[in-house]
Amino acid sequence: EAAHMAGDAAVALEHARRALKACLALGWFDSTERGSTAPGGARGCERRVRIVAAEALLSVGRRREAAAALGALNDAAESPRTLRGLAMCRDGSLEGSSAKDGEGCVAALKRAASLAPNAPRPLAELGWIMLRGGGDGAGARATRLLERAAELTAGSVPPDVDAKLGVARWMEKIGAIDGGVSAEEHALQAKEYALSRGPNTAHASLLNAASRVGPFQPLAFAYLARMYDAANDASRAEKCRARALSLDPADPIAGPDECAARGDDHAYVARTCRDALRAKPRCLWAAVRLAPAASRLGDHEAAVGALQTVLRSVPDSSAAWEALGAAYDALNRHSAALKAYGRAMDIERERAGLGSGLNGSGLTTNSIHPGGRVFASVRSGRIMQQMGAVRESIAAYETALAVAPGHTAALLGL
Repeated sequence: EAAHMAGDAAVALEHARRALKACLALGWFDSTERGSTAPGGARGCERRVRIVAAEALLSVGRRREAAAALGALNDAAESPRTLRGLAMCRDGSLEGSSAKDGEGCVAALKRAASLAPNAPRPLAELGWIMLRGGGDGAGARATRLLERAAELTAGSVPPDVDAKLGVARWMEKIGAIDGGVSAEEHALQAKEYALSRGPNTAHASLLNAASRVGPFQPLAFAYLARMYDAANDASRAEKCRARALSLDPADPIAGPDECAARGDDHAYVARTCRDALRAKPRCLWAAVRLAPAASRLGDHEAAVGALQTVLRSVPDSSAAWEALGAAYDALNRHSAALKAYGRAMDIERERAGLGSGLNGSGLTTNSIHPGGRVFASVRSGRIMQQMGAVRESIAAYETALAVAPGHTAALLGL
């Protein structure tokens, strides 16, 4: 349990496995794990070990196994901790989650909070889930829940609660700024709060979290950077982002913010994204940003790899397929480019409810919906013209012109 609290889930899982073997050796439960035969206190120890093992499984990404283990434990005896674990398994923000998962997550946390109204953990997790879910007043609701969780810790606020509370306070203040004000007024109001110091401010909570080692330390530095950006303190903002990325190169806040801050330096953006992908091979924000940066640097192979990573997470992105076609096109891999362009146009047709009009690499006049990808259509026409497929090439150019009359490349090709 100590290893898991320190953020080392793999070590925690190994220790939990050894503990369960010890329980088996002591005869506390049978080898089929159908039921415990331990005395009261020992049975509680065995259950606790199983909960830690399930939480560690979730932390290392084995979500289904964690959900099955926690579900069995919760069925045997409902508790705030097992409900909280189940909620994390159903977290709607995780990859592959549905809206129903998100609703189940909130319901489980509310149930956990009702079972233990003075337990800080369920309240903190519920506030965090609500904040990430967004919506009107999400920042204010999350702040109240997290402040209550902090009060219940009896003065020793865990770093993750401090980090979440700091983010919630910042989001509450930013969300409270009237959307009807000008951009200049919005920036001034954000700056005013960003400069606020002292207790019960976002800055204080984030600073506390940033000073303590743990899995939420990068988040604290990333949001401190945002606050310093709002306060026009570029030097501190840059240092905080750099610290966040040194702790977690794939941090989903600091990484995109750093790329945006250095947007014209394509080599730097590419290095930042590659570091993130080395740390987390399916890091979506890094793959999305590496593709255009690599293309501008002439590294089209890297762009292909990045776009393939994007499409593993978002297979129905017509823009990503079109960009993949362009990368193959730049490498003179024309057959692959045609397939990628074709998939981009097909997705647009499917979204319009017209079905697929592609057959291999050929096109017909009606094969692309007028809302389709113009670039993909023009480039497909160009490639097929080079391949001698004149009729299909004409159809592709005409389709592009139906979407964008007067498009120069389409007119020249036609």
